[in-house]
Amino acid sequence: MLALLIPVHFAAAQAGNANILTSNTDWMRWIPNDTSVAALSIPGTHDTMTSGFLIDDIEDHFSYPWIMTQDRGLRSQLDAGVRALDIRARHYGDRFTMHHADAYLNSNFDDVLQTVVQFLKEHPTETILMRVKQEHLPEATTRSFIETFRWYRDQAAYKDFIWGGNFIPALREVRGKIVILDDFSGGAYGISWGSIQLQDNYNPDSKDQKWDDARALIDRASGGDLGNLYVNFLSGYIIPFSSPDVMASNINPRALGYLTEGRARRTGVLMMDFPSEDLIQAVIALNPQGLIPRPVRGATVSPGTSLDFGVDRIGGDYTAFSLVEARPELCRNACLADAPRCTAFNYIQPGVFTRQARCFLKQGTPPPPVATPNAVSGLAPKNADVGLSSGLLETGVDRYGGDDYRNFDMEEPVPEQCREACRNEYPYCQSFSYNKPGVQGPKARCYLKRSIPAPVPNACCDSGVITSALPDAPVPTTGTSIEFNVDRPGQDYFEFEPAEATPKKCLEACFSQAECKAFTYIRPGSLAPRGRCYLKNGVPAPVANANTDSGTKMAKPSAGVYSGLIETNINRGGQDFHQFDLDEARPEACREACQNSTACRAFTYVKPGVQAAKARCYLKSGVPAPSSSECCDSGVIAR
Repeated sequence: MLALLIPVHFAAAQAGNANILTSNTDWMRWIPNDTSVAALSIPGTHDTMTSGFLIDDIEDHFSYPWIMTQDRGLRSQLDAGVRALDIRARHYGDRFTMHHADAYLNSNFDDVLQTVVQFLKEHPTETILMRVKQEHLPEATTRSFIETFRWYRDQAAYKDFIWGGNFIPALREVRGKIVILDDFSGGAYGISWGSIQLQDNYNPDSKDQKWDDARALIDRASGGDLGNLYVNFLSGYIIPFSSPDVMASNINPRALGYLTEGRARRTGVLMMDFPSEDLIQAVIALNPQGLIPRPVRGATVSPGTSLDFGVDRIGGDYTAFSLVEARPELCRNACLADAPRCTAFNYIQPGVFTRQARCFLKQGTPPPPVATPNAVSGLAPKNADVGLSSGLLETGVDRYGGDDYRNFDMEEPVPEQCREACRNEYPYCQSFSYNKPGVQGPKARCYLKRSIPAPVPNACCDSGVITSALPDAPVPTTGTSIEFNVDRPGQDYFEFEPAEATPKKCLEACFSQAECKAFTYIRPGSLAPRGRCYLKNGVPAPVANANTDSGTKMAKPSAGVYSGLIETNINRGGQDFHQFDLDEARPEACREACQNSTACRAFTYVKPGVQAAKARCYLKSGVPAPSSSECCDSGVIAR
């Protein structure tokens, strides 16, 4: 009889990969709660428990590589970011033993559940998808496989951690839970395996055929219904030449290249043999991180929230994760959101540890600073609510040069107003520098830049980089040329990487093709260095997404490319219904007046000295055509 309750090699197998390169223990934490589990990109492992099998467990050593599919123990897989498990259970003696075909893997279902439950206790923001499948022949049983599953499920140690639904849940419903993918009862005890969009060609004619099948389902998931759960096995073998490790050494690099080149927007569940750190990271990086606090308008800067460029703080880490966007201020905001536990943070640039940027959150006494070129670090303030969204302001930093296209004196010495001016002109404005009063003149001065110069420590200035428009601006869903923070998933017929990182290039491409009815632009860092454009032959429904901008052909491209934002050096003559002098020489003040008037559809700000000593604001009942003129700045308000 098998050593049913004494898995002699299990503990050793669990410890065999303790020195993994990266940790992704809490990567689901930052995903919005309302996200469907089916909408996620989830790294998983095929035949999860095979690392417990040892070559001495089998007389025919030739068979060993055909059994092995993983070289990490279960806990090591979970720590590395794996969130989908493939559990093959033999029904033996009214218990479940872990098997790959007829090979016993030196572990039992209790080992699996104990490990997963302990992980979820330590990381309650995570969820684990667990396929349960009957494997090999039953022996010495007095009850059915289903009855034994119920027996495990109802154990006091496990019952609170196994989700009881059989539909696809939102993440908020299953954080800290195991979601069963039911491949044994038709869906009575979890999500039915038969309802899943599945690719599992485990014995293909060739490696190329296997990759073609896997890539086809990645493409379907990428543009498919977010309510459908896709499960895609990269695993396989070809007798007698390609065992699972040989197949993985061919297929996994192809998948990694496909994902890191920006070919996919969603993978669904990707079940892999011997997944590398980079491949796990590439799958995780496709998920939104909407719960990391974003900078907001009017936020104030407080001591202790600045970014220390070129500085590392080594040690004291309690969690680490990849960032979808390579922005150090998001790492800082994650630390602030996790205070008081988080006392310091480190941001490591892409390409140092993995292809994505990494964020390390630290607890206890902050480690001392160490000069490191590829790092950005900082300390959390004692009051986490202070400066939580100070965001893009880099105190004591100059970003000199960078193709300044506009600069102006500031009536108030408030660096946030310089930042706001840049955000109002994003994506034309990529960064800014605020020069403090007395540096270049009695007043503070704001410089807006078309590019992103390197940061240089300098007490003269505060600076920042802008990578998104005003996050609290109303998001229009119809009738405007560009819809900020909106995705329109599905109905893609063509995709490309634009020459410039701006949604305007997507808009121009769509209006140049008769087939195109709508488009979505994925911002840089999510899929590709310069972003990615998707052209669509229909008009999918809009969905809020902080990493995308979209648009339709319901409005002409001349009707205000950047709805509600500032069009620099643009005049929109005519259709005025009200005009007045401005006490402040700020185009934003004219825009705000238009936003506050229900009759206003567009505005033009005339600069001081053009018509009078003061600036002048014209509010318009329609949307006149834009024309280039240095006299003015204009804009369109979507209603």
